[in-house]
Amino acid sequence: MTLDQAMELVKERIAYADYSSATRISGQLAVDLPDDVRILLLAAESQYMDGRYVESERYADQALAVDRGSLVGMVWKARSLHAQGRHPAALSLIDAALVRVVGDATLASRLLNEKATILMDSGDLEAAYAQFSLSVDANNRNIDSLYYLSRFRDQGLSDDLVKWVAFLIDSDQLSPADRIMAHFALANEFARRGDPARQFRHLDAGNKAKNHAVSYDTGTHEAEIRQTIRTFSQSFMEAPPAASSGDLTVIFIVGMPRSGSTLVEQIVSGHAAVTAAGEVPFLKQAIGEYQEHHGLADPYPFWIPREAARLGEIADGYARMMAPVAQTPCVTDKSLPNYLFAGLIHLAFPNAKIIDVRRHPVDTCLSCYRQLFAGAALPFVYSLDNLAARYRQYEKLMAHWHAVRPGRVHTLHYEQLVSDPEPVIRSVLDYLELDWDPQCLQFHKNRQAVRTQSNTQVRQGVYKDSVGRWEASREYLGPLLTLLEPAADAPKL
Repeated sequence: MTLDQAMELVKERIAYADYSSATRISGQLAVDLPDDVRILLLAAESQYMDGRYVESERYADQALAVDRGSLVGMVWKARSLHAQGRHPAALSLIDAALVRVVGDATLASRLLNEKATILMDSGDLEAAYAQFSLSVDANNRNIDSLYYLSRFRDQGLSDDLVKWVAFLIDSDQLSPADRIMAHFALANEFARRGDPARQFRHLDAGNKAKNHAVSYDTGTHEAEIRQTIRTFSQSFMEAPPAASSGDLTVIFIVGMPRSGSTLVEQIVSGHAAVTAAGEVPFLKQAIGEYQEHHGLADPYPFWIPREAARLGEIADGYARMMAPVAQTPCVTDKSLPNYLFAGLIHLAFPNAKIIDVRRHPVDTCLSCYRQLFAGAALPFVYSLDNLAARYRQYEKLMAHWHAVRPGRVHTLHYEQLVSDPEPVIRSVLDYLELDWDPQCLQFHKNRQAVRTQSNTQVRQGVYKDSVGRWEASREYLGPLLTLLEPAADAPKL
């Protein structure tokens, strides 16, 4: 395989969200060719996408040591710094890059978009909106910035920009990815303006195109759910937890996307004893490293029963990954698909807590359908049929966890939280065995970065207009309406 072919393979693995393979291949290339800036930047990108932000920063630094003027290197370093919570340093780096591109409107627009994203994630929404606007002023074909402007509830896109985005879609001047993003931008804007017909025209167009660009098979996921239930049976789950040397208390926040989990993490991390780690991939990475270390060829969870005595090693590996992030005795992990691993968490993390965040199923799925996620992440959200099936599978597995270990998982209902926050928050803190902290009520003032699709909403305090939002769109929801009838095996929570 030639070098160019190897680099293309890494890019392909990133496109398909196979970040572990991308990091492995690019890391080996960087060892073999430590002065090749292209490889170092590809390694920085791979590590960043895999959630290994310290390693990403290291590769970006190596690239900048070879080529101090590498704008791409500066961007990847800034993104890595931002992901580690070092926002001022990230902003300073982007500002330094902007000085280098004076006179180049296209590059300036891209860098302004980077700066705005950092500001948005760190909670400075007014400054973020201003920088996104400057980005569009510099290059009105920057679809990323147009899309992000459409996500601001109180401002959105001007009439002129709405006409401009519609023109770009109709004129066939956009790449497939930009066309998808443009459809989502107009869907956001028409939702803000209360025009469901035009909202769903663009939503359906954007989701249809995105669904063709990703790969997802609901039958495969159903088989995974069934195997998980078979593996973590009632009798197996009664075994004593594995020994682990870690004393960190991890608060796993799990559930479906768009269920209110970001709000819950902001509330919990307002407590003086809790640090928010966000959506970190550490558990999946720790499982993968355990499998590789012990030469386990069969996929998770088939090997779990015969490895039961050593599962604490997974918790130890996880704790090593989390150590640079955890600044307090407790830390949140908001990687939502960890509900798939709740049985493993029970057995390998004796001190861990699990919060399952529930929102009305149709509101949850509609909110997913309205979002454009990065890359190939969450491939099931771009089809109403797949969303309905995925929610049922989630219900089935959560019903199993509640049945085999009653009380191990705490269920939090989003509608109750926004209706009357304090008693719900007190109940959560009681489950977490934490004393009351009034800062938990001031979650919208929590300055910890939020790098999810909810990064604008959680800065606005509690608002109830997202409850029952699906009802105004009933005629467009088709398969999601089946979720109004409870599944036969769904628990009464």
